[in-house]
Amino acid sequence: LKADAVFIGDLTDSRIATARILFAMGMTDAVPRASDDANLITDKDKIKLQEIQAVLEPMVEAVNLRNRESLCLNLCTFTDGLHLCYSLGSNGESPALSDVFRYVKASFVGGDGMPLAEEKRIPVSDFAYRCSAIAPAARQLLVEKNDYEERKTDSRTEYSSLFEALSGLNELPQGVDGFVNPHKYIEEGGALFLRSGSLSPSMLEMYFDCPYKCFASRGLHLEERQETSVLSVDTGNFIHKLLEIITGQVRDHENESSFAAYAEETGRELLKDPKLLPQEDTAKGAYTTEKLLMEGVEVAKAFYRQIRDSAFTSIVTEKEVKTDSFHGKVDRVDENERFVRVVDYKTGSISTELRDYYLGRKLQMQLYMSAVCGEKTPVGVLYFPASVNFADSAEGRFRLQGFLNGDTEALLAGDVNLQEGKKSEHFDATLNKCGKGKVMTGEAFTDFLDYAVYVSKTATDELRGGYVAPSPSKHKSGTACDYCQFGGMCGFHKERLKTRSVDAVSSEDIVNIVRKQKGEDGNE
Repeated sequence: LKADAVFIGDLTDSRIATARILFAMGMTDAVPRASDDANLITDKDKIKLQEIQAVLEPMVEAVNLRNRESLCLNLCTFTDGLHLCYSLGSNGESPALSDVFRYVKASFVGGDGMPLAEEKRIPVSDFAYRCSAIAPAARQLLVEKNDYEERKTDSRTEYSSLFEALSGLNELPQGVDGFVNPHKYIEEGGALFLRSGSLSPSMLEMYFDCPYKCFASRGLHLEERQETSVLSVDTGNFIHKLLEIITGQVRDHENESSFAAYAEETGRELLKDPKLLPQEDTAKGAYTTEKLLMEGVEVAKAFYRQIRDSAFTSIVTEKEVKTDSFHGKVDRVDENERFVRVVDYKTGSISTELRDYYLGRKLQMQLYMSAVCGEKTPVGVLYFPASVNFADSAEGRFRLQGFLNGDTEALLAGDVNLQEGKKSEHFDATLNKCGKGKVMTGEAFTDFLDYAVYVSKTATDELRGGYVAPSPSKHKSGTACDYCQFGGMCGFHKERLKTRSVDAVSSEDIVNIVRKQKGEDGNE
């Protein structure tokens, strides 16, 4: 009769003779049971009473030693197996464990001679056992869903089978449906994204736009087949190449007309390359050639005026940038003895929204500036609209757009003709008008640029950790999901999941974030 019996009792107070298999439950730091010396008469008081021949027993220390002894004796009564168990927290974390585990690990080894290890979950083979009744099956459904979404296991099979079983019995937990959040992580993120040891700023921007898009495009290198005869990228390549060649001679020409003639001659030579214009021999190709050439000349003339009216003496194009964290190439760096600015050529649309910078979608130029400025004062992170096709009007269509150091000397370095109360012909700024927007004081501008460095470190760590969740950002014209070629494979559900967005942000907000971070890092 006793062989088939199950006895339940307290681990400390019970008196166990022998047990074939002994289960010790709740083995947290509350076991063995210990009393605090918080009685009306404490052990310290009892010791004082002993001095006058008044003895009160037992001492708390003695009680705790007896409890420990009783526990250990009971745990040694098993003949075939001892199971020490404890409950995990709701997030799967282990509680503080009993000292018994330390004693057991010091006294025993496994059958393979290796140290004992805790088993923190029921074996996979016991999945059916865990789902043998409605209540534990409903709980397991939620566990499998959470484990998949939190990268613990790929439990979609278990989740879907449980979902169908409980659904058929009308026993689904409230609020649960068949939707499972997309997987958030992959293994070996560092090997996939950081093959060269560092990232490009454009990859970081794509990551902040949507981690999954970055994974598919920059990790898996998936792309759509291009079939257009002359692509916008071809036009951009021509303009970039033209500006790269003619930049070195900009100071050698006395006037704009001379430089324009030089740019036209250089452009005609470039367009003989079929890689830049694949349909030169057709009527359509001939028209495209002249149109593209005239556009290139107009861009060159605007570039000439910008340099002519500036105080910059060194103009470098296609400058290689490489740090321990990122690498890339900046279109143009303008410098003199004190100041430096970086310029990116854009033949398409330009976004200088502070929200895009805050969300990390546009931080390439700020990162480049952090790498090239050295001891010089940064005065501008700018975009040059190198195309006539995207201008709203002829007036100001080539005006540099971006973020500026608004100190007087810094602005005059970019436009020596700038006068009080008038906007510069070459960028959107006026003397003595700094604020919370795109023109700020020199000190604020430096902190503003450092924001890109801080957030890029975060992105690099997350990419190294393999974070690839479909988490699209929302921007002024829509979301990262709009026209995304990977929308059919990411699993993002627009009606159930939220995009990342921010309603409004100022340059002052960004500067304050950096200053707080610097204070926490001990840099101030």
